[in-house]
Amino acid sequence: MAIRCVHAFTPSTCIVAGGNPWGGIYRSTNGGGAWAYTEAGNPNDIYFPTELVGYAAGEGNSVYKTVDAGVTWTDLGPVVPAPQFTVFFHDELRGWTGGAGSGSRTMDGGGTWVAMGSIPSYTKSIIFTDADTGYAVGQSGQTVRNVDGGVTWENFIGEVFNATFGDAALVDGALIGVANNGDIYRAQLRCPVNGPVPHILQVDGELCTADANSIQWYLNDDPINGAIGPCHNPVSTGTYHVLTNDVQGCPSAPSEPIAVISTGLEERVKVDELPVYPNPVDDLLMLRIPQGQVVDNAEILDVQGRVVKRISSVNGLGFVGVSDLKSGLYVMRCGVSGRAVEQRFVKKWSDRSKPFNVPSIIRQPRHLALRIVHPPCFHPRCEPPALHGLDDQWPQHFPGDQVPVIHVALLQGGIDQHSEPSGIRRRCRELDEPLVIGQLFRR
Repeated sequence: MAIRCVHAFTPSTCIVAGGNPWGGIYRSTNGGGAWAYTEAGNPNDIYFPTELVGYAAGEGNSVYKTVDAGVTWTDLGPVVPAPQFTVFFHDELRGWTGGAGSGSRTMDGGGTWVAMGSIPSYTKSIIFTDADTGYAVGQSGQTVRNVDGGVTWENFIGEVFNATFGDAALVDGALIGVANNGDIYRAQLRCPVNGPVPHILQVDGELCTADANSIQWYLNDDPINGAIGPCHNPVSTGTYHVLTNDVQGCPSAPSEPIAVISTGLEERVKVDELPVYPNPVDDLLMLRIPQGQVVDNAEILDVQGRVVKRISSVNGLGFVGVSDLKSGLYVMRCGVSGRAVEQRFVKKWSDRSKPFNVPSIIRQPRHLALRIVHPPCFHPRCEPPALHGLDDQWPQHFPGDQVPVIHVALLQGGIDQHSEPSGIRRRCRELDEPLVIGQLFRR
């Protein structure tokens, strides 16, 4: 027998059917060791909507039905107009067939049939996703769809050039067609749970994605008004992504975000105006801002453009803790008084097992001293025991009431932020004990 269709109930119980020679339906309950034969013409397809009820259609005008899981079959008579290649039932009662010239439908379990002449000639597969919505795939690849239980059909997919389809199936919302020469075709029928992820390419300053039925660009998760084309010219720094819809209205998943750290429309700060050091860095990165300038929207990005750290606005001399970052290349991105700036730096691997020395305070009768015990060097030019990050000529002892306001914090044991020399202020506070965290003042 030429096997044309198979249905398995369990690993050991299955049915095969086909045509001459010895065409009919065969059933095995021992994994193919023995077969029980039922004469049923030459079936092309079988379908079981339940574990017990099944239908078979093929050559001739008959449809066969079983109500005992294929043990016995009943010939429903010459109920279809021509040989049928496919049969599908939504439940025990509602079913459809497709074949040479036309197909048929039944709403009463095969008791009566109504011809469907508007499906493709030589329909090779007919599939319903619910009781009303169905698809019929012709030998040429042409696919028609209906939304009224098979009464009326409209063209959905055109013919495929130089292809002869033999069968089709619905897999995870997609119609998979098998054609001659081993070719396989795929058409999405329903929106997938997880849509495809569009890709973004940066081309001459523009962000571009593949053309789609509809496109929407986003900046910092907000839709950009009018940005609905395949390419978008970013005019602001920030994080961009895109969403698309296909011809069926199915949305994509968000694209991977792209960080734009500068644009051609912005006045850019010179690199040497915003130094960061040391570079490479272990734990603390110092950001020196020109006097009177304000840093805002400060962020650190990895090499893939993902924001890994956000930094609050700072003035003057700021220290940023980077001990939590993995070793590698990063970009410091920020706005300086409305201008865009970027700086690259390398995070080195550091040994966390070694203790980090902390600053200590020594109080003297008329002087106040800040002492750094084996401090890390924040600048290549500095050497202990200078107060690193400040002017090289700053003394370690400040007479009288001229004492710098010093913010001391335990950032991996280091200094978080100092004021600049211009920040020397007259403040009043009595120090009764060494101060490690907080503000240091001298009365």
